[in-house]
Amino acid sequence: MSPFLIILCVFVHCINLTSACGDHPIKYVISKIHDGEYTLTQIEQNVITSSEHAYSIKLAEPIQKLCKGLLNITHQTRYLYISEGLEDIEPGVFAGQNFMDAFFITSNKLRKLTSGTFENLTELNEIDLSDNEISIIEPGAFKNLPNLRILNLSKNKLSMLIHHSIVNTPNLVAFYLNGNHFTKLEPHSLSFLSKNKPVDLNLSQNFLEDIHTKCFEELSIIRFNISMNNLRMIPSVIMKNKDMELLDLCFNKLRRLPEDTYTLKKLHTFNVLGNPLDCVTQSKLRELSFNLNINVKLNSFC
Repeated sequence: MSPFLIILCVFVHCINLTSACGDHPIKYVISKIHDGEYTLTQIEQNVITSSEHAYSIKLAEPIQKLCKGLLNITHQTRYLYISEGLEDIEPGVFAGQNFMDAFFITSNKLRKLTSGTFENLTELNEIDLSDNEISIIEPGAFKNLPNLRILNLSKNKLSMLIHHSIVNTPNLVAFYLNGNHFTKLEPHSLSFLSKNKPVDLNLSQNFLEDIHTKCFEELSIIRFNISMNNLRMIPSVIMKNKDMELLDLCFNKLRRLPEDTYTLKKLHTFNVLGNPLDCVTQSKLRELSFNLNINVKLNSFC
């Protein structure tokens, strides 16, 4: 390749990188609610700003990278919406920004979350990163989020959670990992969930074959979906959650269930369809269904 072409390629590459980092105007929409009126305003400028009475900010065009300095949110804003095209979030981009409720960064092309990406966001209570391509979450990617209640990582490409990738989230009570590539859960995999509040946990549509029992120590699970995996057994510690209301175990490879399953008295939804349950287990489940007056969904072979 000639020197001219090399220089040209480098120049074009630099243009592509900087074009996503504040060097060209970005279109976004601010929604406002004031005195009972809802308004939408489209803005086009290099730095995304908010305004008084702002309710949400939504990017109106694809953006490749979210860089530090691209946001200057001084007015309280509840929601941030980014979809289509985002590949990278620079750590620190959200630092000092006045967001109060939730980020919806869905249906993008994120592959990795680096350390410090979501850090010290003390007011945020929901982060939705579903339908991306995330396969790596570095230690400290989620850190010091004291009011975070909901974290949605569904429909990504995660096969493991690195220890300390999510830390200091004491109020995290809803965690969605469905539609990923997990084959096993390590002892630390769920250590960041709330220890003093009931938890809603969705691990369905993975490839789980093995779950370490320590995953669930100290957790109080109220809704548990681990359907559509490859599990041959369920850790008995899960069934010690006496306040559990929903339990979905369908389409695994279970032949038996822990004895504590039949002591769950608050279930209103229980699904074990698609499992090769033995006759003794099926009989016990029918009795449980009768005693609780609920419809336990199961295949009957006996």
